[in-house]
Amino acid sequence: MALLLAVGAASAGMTVASAADVPPADFYNPVLKGADPSIVRQGDRYYSVSSDADGVWVRESTSLAAMTDGVVTRVWEPDAEGPLCCNVWAPEILLIDGEWYIYFAADDGANANHRMYGIRALTDDPQGEWSDPVKIAAPTDRWAIDATVMQHDGSLYFLWSGWEGMVDEGQSLYIAPMSDPLTISGERVRLSEPTEPWERVALPIQEGPEVLERGGVTTLVYSASGSWTEDYCLGTLTARGGDVLDPASWEKSDGCVFAKRDTAWGPGHHTFTTSPDGTEDWIVYHASTVKDRGWDGRTIRAQRFTWDGGSPVFGSPVSTYETVPMPSGDTTVPQRTYEAEDAEVHRARVVDVSVPGASGHRKVGYIDFDDSWVEFTVTAPADGLYGVDVRYSSGTGSTSTHRVSVNGASAGSVELPSNGWDNWIFAGLDLDLRAGENTVRLSKGVGYAELDLIRVDARPIDDGATAAPATGVLSSDNGWDTGLRDGDYTITMDLWWGQNASVFRLYEDGVLVASTRLDPASPAAQRATVDIRGRVDGEYVYTGELVNSRGVTAVSPLRVSVTDAAPARPVLSHDNHDRDGAFTLTADLWWGTNATSYVFREGEVVLGEGTLTAATQSAQRARLTVEGVAPGVHRYEVEFRNAAGATVSRPVEVTVSR
Repeated sequence: MALLLAVGAASAGMTVASAADVPPADFYNPVLKGADPSIVRQGDRYYSVSSDADGVWVRESTSLAAMTDGVVTRVWEPDAEGPLCCNVWAPEILLIDGEWYIYFAADDGANANHRMYGIRALTDDPQGEWSDPVKIAAPTDRWAIDATVMQHDGSLYFLWSGWEGMVDEGQSLYIAPMSDPLTISGERVRLSEPTEPWERVALPIQEGPEVLERGGVTTLVYSASGSWTEDYCLGTLTARGGDVLDPASWEKSDGCVFAKRDTAWGPGHHTFTTSPDGTEDWIVYHASTVKDRGWDGRTIRAQRFTWDGGSPVFGSPVSTYETVPMPSGDTTVPQRTYEAEDAEVHRARVVDVSVPGASGHRKVGYIDFDDSWVEFTVTAPADGLYGVDVRYSSGTGSTSTHRVSVNGASAGSVELPSNGWDNWIFAGLDLDLRAGENTVRLSKGVGYAELDLIRVDARPIDDGATAAPATGVLSSDNGWDTGLRDGDYTITMDLWWGQNASVFRLYEDGVLVASTRLDPASPAAQRATVDIRGRVDGEYVYTGELVNSRGVTAVSPLRVSVTDAAPARPVLSHDNHDRDGAFTLTADLWWGTNATSYVFREGEVVLGEGTLTAATQSAQRARLTVEGVAPGVHRYEVEFRNAAGATVSRPVEVTVSR
């Protein structure tokens, strides 16, 4: 059950996207792609855990709202075979008495053999080294998943979802005492059974228990019904005193306390944490934007909850098209929102969304053609790299892409993993923006994806620079790479020493042609290369800028002369030695810039034409067979062409006497 990164008109649509002067202090759900979240806040860090076929992973993030920016590290890898080889489900990360623990379910490939295991961090770093797994089971050892540890009145208790017998007749909640965080010290007790209709949709299931304690009240919050249904929801067991191992001490809620709504179908399998400053309580859970998607399309969401005395009040899930206020104390850079339907749209279509999900209930779809694009005009307060989130949906079943350009220069592409149509999620990238207005264009790449909006950080990414970049030097290999000044060459920027840059921009005759990301490692040298292709004869002036979070430094100009862009002159010959009117014309280009096509002529009459494969400095040859030529003197020539121009051979005369 992976908790993964995510990453939301046929006319010209000339309305330009705009944003408020003050960026909104809010965010959109979902915050991650995946399911079964478990999160612990320690100081100014959030640590979340996830699993997949490759093992258990820990993510470190400084923000609950921007978890996609976190660093993910694998802390445990499954065995190739045996009881821990397969189906690693729903890991839970906890900090108990100053030590980190992760609990997860695994089996040998057979679901009936699912059991709970625990590992302990061997250092204070939850992304560091961990112990080998330990099986955690009561004397009555049965199917078990979704475990957590309750710390109550100085004692530890293991809570999980399991089978009563050896076969699946539904899942109940169990509890057992613990002597330490990896050892059960007594028999299990079935704390609760799924007896109510709202716990029995598809199958009778109680799972994913989590504990809240406040004001002497202990609340066990669990997920009920089939997790693949839209009716998956949260229920509670509440204890206001008494023995927590006694089922009679617990009172079940009268129905779901957190249930489905549009774009949040099947909300459940939750975790609890607090805002960065510790003043707010937050629930993090998974749900599906689209109904009837089963386990596919689940995404991780976060929102604040409140209290009524000692009882939690969760309210309703926030829809994916509604913003959520940032957690108190979250210093994540707020973002400016630009709606796709307000951008300039070319060969695509603004669509009113009948099924809620897209912001404003409008999206841009039908981005289906090579020349389909959506162009946003965004404003940046200063030059630099900015985090940009693209809110999209795609149901192609594989990863699609949109090509990205900024101010007319290519900025690569953004990957858009399939997550279902109208199931809106974010994909992130960093873009080089200059102070003032910028155009950000998303064009069709591989596959298909629809656009809802983009959100752009309100200030540049801090790259750690302490001063503006040092001065770089431009050079060119024009005339050295092939021996020809042929219009295909490489411009190189070298910053030999000093304060590094995060971005190199290259301009040709004042027009931006490339923006290249750099990795700052001051005072190490930096280099960036830009390939220039297809320039015609002439002189070009290249200038550059080195950009970091402290400023912009100009690069000295470089002049490049192109004199050999058009094809070299071909040599035309013939083999009409017997003068009989049937012969072959041969065009040879022995050395020089190659051509991509040719045309044979007699006067103004085209006799034949074709294509050539350019591979400068290699030779090229083209042939034409001529037959039935009348007696007389005939004058032929051949023209070699490429994108930069055309060159005609010296004429050759052929005499036909019979």
